Amino acid sequence: MTAPTNGHLIRAARRLRIQVPTMSTARLVRRACEHYNLLHPNKPPADPLTNTSPAFVERLCVNFLRHELSSYDTNRDAIRRLTSDPATAHEAGAIIKARTLQAIAETYPQLYPECRRQAVRTDRLDREPAARRRR
Repeated sequence: MTAPTNGHLIRAARRLRIQVPTMSTARLVRRACEHYNLLHPNKPPADPLTNTSPAFVERLCVNFLRHELSSYDTNRDAIRRLTSDPATAHEAGAIIKARTLQAIAETYPQLYPECRRQAVRTDRLDREPAARRRR
């Protein structure tokens, strides 16, 4: 069996089926905050009813959907295993991230601003020199 070319991997990233589950906003917020609190037991708990900013809750929701309820990490990891070229892995990963954020924004329009913020942040980081990012 022949290994896929870098071009095949990029095309595959563009064609992946990206699915995001649908649930009520209240359920999504509760699950995202619970997940964050499990991952960060030594930080102040995320609780939208008392002390957590709406922007932070939106970030938690987008990250929870992307990392826990979509195939985002699985897809990126699979492509990284199939190529030894860092540029291809990076490009395919960026495509998968952008498409996943787009799917989240389409499924949860109220999260569009946070999805856009994360996409713009990723794009900006891609253009900055690596030395500048490490500061």
